[in-house]
Amino acid sequence: MIVVVVIIAVFAGSVVVSVAGRKDRFAMQTAANDLAAALRYAAATSRDRQVPHRVAFYDNATQYCVEMPSRRSSEEFEPVRGRAGGRKTLPDGVVIAAVMIGGQAAESIPEALEFDSSGGGFSGSIQLAGNTRQTMRIEVLTGTGQVDVIAE
Repeated sequence: MIVVVVIIAVFAGSVVVSVAGRKDRFAMQTAANDLAAALRYAAATSRDRQVPHRVAFYDNATQYCVEMPSRRSSEEFEPVRGRAGGRKTLPDGVVIAAVMIGGQAAESIPEALEFDSSGGGFSGSIQLAGNTRQTMRIEVLTGTGQVDVIAE
C-alpha cells in the first residue's frame, strides 16, 4: 500500500513540474507574439499613414503601447486609438532582457522604438527572458520592417 502511495506522489509531482514549465513557455510565447504584433502595427501604420509611429515602453519596460505624434505638439506622442494604444503588460516572470539597435547592443531599454513615415526606422532585435532559461528574440529587419519571432 505504501509503495502505491509513493508511486502516486512521484507521478503527481512530475505532472505539476511539467504543467509549470508549459505555463512559462506559453507566457513567453504570448508575450513575444503580442510585442511583435505591436511592432508590426507601428511599422505598417507609419507606412500607410505617412506619419511616424513608435512602440513606447513604461514602468521599467514591463508595459508598452503603440503611439503616434500628438495633435497638440509634434514633439510629443500619444497612444493610438483602439487596442494597439492600450498599455499591454508583460506576463509575470517575462522581461525584456536586451535590445539590439542596428547591430549594436543598447546600454538600456530605450524609451521607445520608432518607425518613420516610410515604415523604416527601428531595425534590430528585442530579447525576452523568462523564469526558466528559455529566451525568445523578436527580429525587425532593416528596410522591410518585417517582424519575426524566434525561439532560442
